[in-house]
Amino acid sequence: MHKELKRKTLRETAQALGILERTVSRRLISATTLLRAKMEKQELGF
Repeated sequence: MHKELKRKTLRETAQALGILERTVSRRLISATTLLRAKMEKQELGF
């Protein structure tokens, strides 16, 4: 969520974390999917 909270590019986030851009992208997708599933489970309609 570093990217979303700090409004950084994938490249900037990857550099800050010392990981590949592809890894940042995958982790962001995974986190978004998990958050969406939890919100749907709570019937928030997302």
